[in-house]
Amino acid sequence: MKKILIIGATSELAEDFIAKYKGEFELYLAARNSSKLGKQTKLINIDFDQFDESCFDDLPELDGIIYYAGITSHTPVKLTKKRHYDAVFNANFYGAFASTTALLKNNKLANNASLVFLSSIAAHYPYFGGALYVSSKMALEGFVKTLAIELAPKKIKVNAVAPTFVKGEMSDSISNFTSQKNMETFSKKHPFGNINRDDVTELIHFLLSDKNNSITGQILQVGNFNTGLNS
Repeated sequence: MKKILIIGATSELAEDFIAKYKGEFELYLAARNSSKLGKQTKLINIDFDQFDESCFDDLPELDGIIYYAGITSHTPVKLTKKRHYDAVFNANFYGAFASTTALLKNNKLANNASLVFLSSIAAHYPYFGGALYVSSKMALEGFVKTLAIELAPKKIKVNAVAPTFVKGEMSDSISNFTSQKNMETFSKKHPFGNINRDDVTELIHFLLSDKNNSITGQILQVGNFNTGLNS
């Protein structure tokens, strides 16, 4: 049974993966507040504001990592403060970089392991107020592509999944800061509608599975985004 570390295990997407595949994988769950995960075993408290790599000391050699941790940002540049920058980049980029560095340094990744990071289509289609979020996801994607090159000799595959707007937390967060008219524009840019979380979960599962023999260094977009419509 493959041993998979899920970082950001309290997100909706992570909860879906855990519920669907907990019988297939031996899962290790890391979150800022792991008590929210109930009575699950193999829990890790992880805080990227004060990261301590010793939180991974008791992990066995891993066959995969899924990095779900992240927060959105809807703050115009002129209103952005350092606390906004720290919060967004710590969760969306630094956490991924620091976790991977710690696991590699301590030989916690098996040869032929698969690492999957959650990006966003927003990295390629910026939006008003999204400077921090977009920049953090672009940094993450650059990290993924570079890491794939570095780990190729060990046959470790490194990819990112970049969804369009996902039904649930993401689409709800947008409706909280924008007008109904803008929400209608968002909908028109998604001719197939907001994607379901299952679309993302099943792709991540494939990337972790033995069926993925060679896909690495890729940013895999999930969902159709119509760039021909003006915002």
